Amino acid sequence: MRRLFEKAAHGFMGMHFTFLVQSDKINVLKGKAQMRKRSE
Repeated sequence: MRRLFEKAAHGFMGMHFTFLVQSDKINVLKGKAQMRKRSE
């Protein structure tokens, strides 16, 4: 039972981590786009 819970917790953390990384990339892309607009 506990092993199952640990697996579920690990899977959730993995999903959460990928989500954080993806939102990070999106923020970086937005920042680059804003910088480009400013320099034009």
